[in-house]
Amino acid sequence: MSLVTIQFVIFCVAFLVAYYAVGVILPKWQWCISLVGSVVFYLFSGPWNALLLLATVVVTYGAAVLMEQWEKNSKAVMVGCIVICVGLLLLCKFDRNFFMPLGISFYTFQSLSYVIDCYKGKSKAQRNFLKYVLFVSFFPQIGQGPIGRYERLAPQLYVPHGFDYDQFAMGIIRMLIGAFKKLFVANQLALFVDAMYENPVEHAGVSLLVASVCYTIQLYADFSGYMDLAIGIGQACGIHLDENFRAPYLATSIRDFWNRWHLTLSTWLRDYLYIPLGGNRKGFFRKNVNILIVMLVSGIWHGNTWNFLIWGGLHGLYQVIESIGRQAGFGKKPDAGVRRVIHIVWTFFWVNLAWIFFRLPTLGDVVTMMRQVVFGFFQDGWKAELWSLDGFYGAFWIWAVLGVLCMLIMDLMREHDVQVEAFVYKQPLVLRWAMLFCLCFVIFVFCNSEAASSTNFLYYRF
Repeated sequence: MSLVTIQFVIFCVAFLVAYYAVGVILPKWQWCISLVGSVVFYLFSGPWNALLLLATVVVTYGAAVLMEQWEKNSKAVMVGCIVICVGLLLLCKFDRNFFMPLGISFYTFQSLSYVIDCYKGKSKAQRNFLKYVLFVSFFPQIGQGPIGRYERLAPQLYVPHGFDYDQFAMGIIRMLIGAFKKLFVANQLALFVDAMYENPVEHAGVSLLVASVCYTIQLYADFSGYMDLAIGIGQACGIHLDENFRAPYLATSIRDFWNRWHLTLSTWLRDYLYIPLGGNRKGFFRKNVNILIVMLVSGIWHGNTWNFLIWGGLHGLYQVIESIGRQAGFGKKPDAGVRRVIHIVWTFFWVNLAWIFFRLPTLGDVVTMMRQVVFGFFQDGWKAELWSLDGFYGAFWIWAVLGVLCMLIMDLMREHDVQVEAFVYKQPLVLRWAMLFCLCFVIFVFCNSEAASSTNFLYYRF
């Protein structure tokens, strides 16, 4: 069930009504409504998906309990749990006879972080099996994250939450912003991206270059749109999920980019892979090797093709080069102004280049695209090709540019610590409702457009 369908709107309304009704009548059992809602939501993805989720839950739940009972063998239990869960994840990703359950990459990492934290003594094993099921399967985040940490998320899930109008209203506003990003920005750009990337050899290099930039923005609008929806639902329930983005395309270096992009994955890899490998504590060379390993694992986490591995390797190589530059004294952080803008554009260029490998299915497609960009940049018909796409009401590029500008404005606001949903909510009543009406109108119109034919989010396949 996609978060931008009428079915989900009905589900969400019914859930929130039940959630707060039980919160008034039987507050001690409010978490049970979250559990039932999460189970129902996940069952919509298919019963086999639910069985694989249950397998991960049973293994990680049992491992955490066993580690408390068998302290002397706790390390062996933890290692066995990691091997089983990672093995199941890799089996689903690499064996074509298996299917990819919804959110398996996300809930596997979330449940493993719980097990590792229990081993380290940072968290205590949850003895209530159903409460642990809720932690792993909480429906707003099960599909694409954010990847939650037990010590921050679980306590919020298990305590009753009274109705807070301010938080509820800002949560709904954030959900609307997420739907806007998905339907108005990401899905519109997808029309052009899919048309160009379907067969790169048939298109001019300039068209493919524009498509690569459009995909870079589409992916961000799509993924951050889901995050806004998930975090907004949580906020409407009084539950604060971790932020996953911080204006990533305003980064001034690749390291800065990973401090802004997919934050719950990058911090997971830092805490549970980079630091255990030695981090930066074992010398300059070992630090850079660790960075490469982490980024290659990130590539494998995303997919089972060489292109994902190359994508991760490129980001690892970028960071190693930057690390060498900083060691040589060239890594001074740019101040505000032209120098900062140059760094942002430079970083965006390299990030955009890596996304080409991420988007295209095979290395051969990447080579074909690069060849077209170099040798067929202005091949015959390139102008007609760029303008031939008949978007919504024949104004595709107008809508696309407008959507990108809206994304840029929202990112600039967040860059200056202004929460967009709070900004809208604090406006005078008439202006606030005028803004919300325009937002709802755009969402309604574009959810019925050609671009709305696909409601799945791009990261669902991971």
